[in-house]
Amino acid sequence: MYRSNILWSLAGLFSTPLAAFFFIPLLLSRIDNERFGMIALAWTLLSYASALDLGIGRATTQYVSALRGKQDLAQIPPAIDVAWRLSITYSAIGVALFLVAVAFDVESLIKYQNIGPAELKYATIILIFTLPVQVLSALYRGIIEAFEDFRVPSVVRMYLGVANFVAPLLVSFYSSSLVPLVAAILVSRAIGLIMLWGSVRGKMHTLRGQLGGNLPTSTPPAQRRAIRTQLNRFGKWMTVSNIAHPLLMQSDRFIIASAISAAAVTAYYIPNEIILQSTMIASAITNVMFPMLTAKLQQNAAEGRKVFVLWRNRLLLISAAMYVVLCLGFPLILDFWMGNKVGPESATLGRIICLGAFFYTVSVIYTSYLHAQSRVKACATLQLIELAIYIPALYFSARYFGLYGAAVCWVVRAIFDALALAWVSREGTETTTPTSHA
Repeated sequence: MYRSNILWSLAGLFSTPLAAFFFIPLLLSRIDNERFGMIALAWTLLSYASALDLGIGRATTQYVSALRGKQDLAQIPPAIDVAWRLSITYSAIGVALFLVAVAFDVESLIKYQNIGPAELKYATIILIFTLPVQVLSALYRGIIEAFEDFRVPSVVRMYLGVANFVAPLLVSFYSSSLVPLVAAILVSRAIGLIMLWGSVRGKMHTLRGQLGGNLPTSTPPAQRRAIRTQLNRFGKWMTVSNIAHPLLMQSDRFIIASAISAAAVTAYYIPNEIILQSTMIASAITNVMFPMLTAKLQQNAAEGRKVFVLWRNRLLLISAAMYVVLCLGFPLILDFWMGNKVGPESATLGRIICLGAFFYTVSVIYTSYLHAQSRVKACATLQLIELAIYIPALYFSARYFGLYGAAVCWVVRAIFDALALAWVSREGTETTTPTSHA
């Protein structure tokens, strides 16, 4: 079962980069660079849209998994209902704030030449209404994964990975305006949401059968408040992580542009991006581990710890072998893909980054374990501490030691993060409830 879930998770995660490889050149041949740049910005915004739910999607996965582990199945429907209401509320607030920003022409801050102001404004408004679709999709995906079902979310992710590029590509044969191009993205995301919603309904039907044909029709206000408090407590720290993590992972590119030059970013970005794509294997495995570990820890903390150690050791062996091969063969990989478009320093940078990527894998494993214990605050706090130290250290390293200094700084941070998370995880391994360690 776990092997099947991991394969589904891998397929879902790799679908988007594969689709991008095939379809981005086709889309670029149909629309001008300026409009493609706007579409790329839209994709970037949507990739972070799940942060609008303030971590409720991840919190719901943890909460429902914990209830399943305790066999407290009757509490699952009220928890899902509260999570749905929170997601609707937060996304509505987000939409309202973005619409106010559009009313003040915030989109005009983007420099453009060949796009009409009205075209950009209407496209931005359509994009804004795509955000709640993303938020609800994240919630439904979290609910489904809490039942340790990764097939449906992965199928939807594969569909979206293709539709993300194919939908605007098809529209481009009829119009190059941003309005229908962005509308095509909205429609494709809405279809994905409907697919996830159908799966959640199926889970509820199965749950009704397990509960003897009855689902709770009402929940006492005090219980709803308790659920809401627990989800928000987990979610607020998850939101901190969702903001801090991308800064820790990708701020090096912006720092290099500032401390060295924009041209230097290319030599660093290409090996860095290749290596970071390889970390999706760890993400696929830990995505499966998270709900399973949460349930196991509720049943028996000692057994849950044993399961974690087993999967940790497996993933570390896989990662060690993968990064040794990648490190040794990286110059050949780079030469095959890029030819003479990058210098030899990129190959050396890639080998340095391989070491950091291995320790990043260690961090991902321990983060999943701590989240399963509902100890998301510990992870978020550590990320904030790292951020305060890492950014100035990275600038200093890049400014005085160039690209190699930046790469080594990234690796040192990854090593520190892995060791710190491993140390933190040694504490608090007792059975946890949805409210613990929040």
